[in-house]
Amino acid sequence: MKSIIILFLSLLINSFTAFSQTWAPLGSGMNNVVYCLCVYNNELIAGGIFITTGGVSANYIANWNGSSWVPLGSGMNGLVEALTVYNNELIAGGEFPTAGGVSANNIAKWSSPFGIKSISSEIPKSFLLSQNYPNPFNPATYIRFDIPKQSFVKLFVYDITGRVIATPVNEELKPGSYEVDFDGNNLSSGIYYYTLSS
Repeated sequence: MKSIIILFLSLLINSFTAFSQTWAPLGSGMNNVVYCLCVYNNELIAGGIFITTGGVSANYIANWNGSSWVPLGSGMNGLVEALTVYNNELIAGGEFPTAGGVSANNIAKWSSPFGIKSISSEIPKSFLLSQNYPNPFNPATYIRFDIPKQSFVKLFVYDITGRVIATPVNEELKPGSYEVDFDGNNLSSGIYYYTLSS
């Protein structure tokens, strides 16, 4: 009976030592209060009353790309108090009459069906559209591109006849580097092309 009690105490002590780690900053953080956190598309999303994150304009909402905080779209024009995921879309609630320049009346959804994400907030020197990878792909591939200034960006995917079959990106984007997860599950085998318009 004594050995069982000693074993239990030993396990109890070991479980406490597992929590002896220290806190460390996650990137350079926000310039004001963070009210909510949520995981969306395997990325951490933060909402609050911060205008900038890491010295970059974030407009109350940002995502952690694994190495730094970057703005999520063009953001809101007021406080983000709540975040949740519903039907594969990020839902934000707060005190913002507009979101991304569109009337929102304090609630908005962020959906990225093709998985566009910012991979760097550094401002590139020029426009760049990279080769997709993997290539060939089945069923998904990634397309990276850089934009040096804020602009309305369209990424078109064409079939061999030149017909547009998808527009994975069709929105206003801030300067930076982006990656799109393009799902070709509903496409037949063949050759496809893509272009970037800004």
